Amino acid sequence: MRHKVTMLGQSLPKHRDWGRARLIKVKEENLLKSKQIIAGLATMGIVSGAGLYLSMGVSAQTPVAELPTIESRIANEFNVDETRVAEVFNQHREARHEQRLADKSQKLQEAVDQGLITADQKVAIEQKMADMHQAMTELKEQGVDKDTARQSMRELKQEFGAWLESQEIDLKSIVGHDKGGRRGFGKHFNGGRAL
Repeated sequence: MRHKVTMLGQSLPKHRDWGRARLIKVKEENLLKSKQIIAGLATMGIVSGAGLYLSMGVSAQTPVAELPTIESRIANEFNVDETRVAEVFNQHREARHEQRLADKSQKLQEAVDQGLITADQKVAIEQKMADMHQAMTELKEQGVDKDTARQSMRELKQEFGAWLESQEIDLKSIVGHDKGGRRGFGKHFNGGRAL
């Protein structure tokens, strides 16, 4: 009489028990290998994540003041006085600022000529822009950290925006966007100008 063994819902004759035993052994080996691979990947992920977390913590704690400025890097590279390089950068920034002011003043005058704003509003807008530039310059001279400077400039921009709104002036439609603060030397510190 033949004994039947059930495997996966099928009946197998007894002489095929050796195949069933081999199949079970292979499945157990594969399961063990899978568990080892998963455990290895999990360990590698945990170690990598911890390393990444620690490296981010260290880099976040490195003060920006320790990084060399562009002026000092250029001075070192070309063996020139750092103060002279800084003077050239400042002159360039001021020349660009003056050119932007002249462009905006011309556009404001065109708006006055078209009757979009009054001459008094033009003068007031130019004064507010000059005040914002002066405040930014003072922040730089005081050596205020960038986060505090950004917050201060954000507050000045909000005040300026509220004033424009109270005067019912849509300055962006008159003057356009200030593309100068989005690139070049003032990219990081001066990027949040109102105009």
